[in-house]
Amino acid sequence: MSLETNFKQYKRFLETIDIAKYTVICKESRFRVAAYNKLGSTKGYLVLREDGDVASRDEAIPPYRMFMAFNSYMFALHEQGQAESNKPTAIFKDTINLLNEIKPFVTTSKDDIEIAINNIQELDDGYKRIKEIQPEAMKIFNEMMKEGILDQTVLDNITSLMKEFTRLQYKHLYIQIKAKEQFVRVSTELSTVLNTLSGDERKTASKAEDVFKFLTEEKYQSGLRKSLIEFEKDPQGNQVAFFERSNWQEALSQNTDDKNDILFEKTLLSQLRN
Repeated sequence: MSLETNFKQYKRFLETIDIAKYTVICKESRFRVAAYNKLGSTKGYLVLREDGDVASRDEAIPPYRMFMAFNSYMFALHEQGQAESNKPTAIFKDTINLLNEIKPFVTTSKDDIEIAINNIQELDDGYKRIKEIQPEAMKIFNEMMKEGILDQTVLDNITSLMKEFTRLQYKHLYIQIKAKEQFVRVSTELSTVLNTLSGDERKTASKAEDVFKFLTEEKYQSGLRKSLIEFEKDPQGNQVAFFERSNWQEALSQNTDDKNDILFEKTLLSQLRN
């Protein structure tokens, strides 16, 4: 039977069929995958061998997993990548300039200013890299669609970009949370010298106080901590501070892989109709 005929055999009432426009190559075998949709949501998937025969469940699971991982990563890189790229990163340079301007006004918190500048520069560099990741992912996707082949090399390349993107997101949150210490100390000293300043110097110091107040206030910091928790939850729901480990990148990556394994086994696998 043809691909379309066999895919239709597994269609349920009111479902539409969306056949992926590419072949999945897994363990030197070739497969096609279709999603069954109903009222805007996906209800199931079916994997066929490229000759049109329905793959056994054991045979279908590896290519199905490749298919799901690839599409999940591409969706995340597109949606989250766009959101991260749209963030107003010009504020990083503005804050660095502001820190340099107030440096002559303080004595005991000069080291805190240097640490803060280095951290903000790291954030700026990280967001520049994030803005590069999404186009790189789309290039891989477009080349894959042109060839019509999803193989392990393509998946590995997208997985590598997804892991780098996740590491940067997590690192950026942690840097902003830890930066509170420096900003508080600088603000404290600024408040003690503010009355000794006048004119533009006083205006600059007041502006710095307003910026640091925003970056250290509970509303802003609690939002960062809430986002951080999602990265630091292990498969059992416990929070683990990966960034404090020397091998934090590997630990974070392994934790993500473990959670993805559980999601696949407990949720995604039940949607496979083979």
